[in-house]
Amino acid sequence: MKIVHLDSSNLEYWKNHSTPNVMALGFFDGVHNGHKNVIMTARDIANEKKLSLAVMGFFSHPKTILSKDNKEFDYLMPLSKKASILESLGVDTFYW
Repeated sequence: MKIVHLDSSNLEYWKNHSTPNVMALGFFDGVHNGHKNVIMTARDIANEKKLSLAVMGFFSHPKTILSKDNKEFDYLMPLSKKASILESLGVDTFYW
């Protein structure tokens, strides 16, 4: 699985160099059964369309960004564990 850390310095590059895919978009903290169902549904569509499967996550947590005082948020799992689970689900590219 390819892992791509998006930021302002490489966003233009990835806009121009990414390939067609089916993408599941969300924070996916914990990657619980509901998250897995969303990702597997995207995987099924990707297979039908013969496209790669991508997941785009967020870092920092949306609550951190949206809170007025930008307080810290406890993550359910580290990014490395999340990536491992996504890879086991057949994700080709993980953007975060």
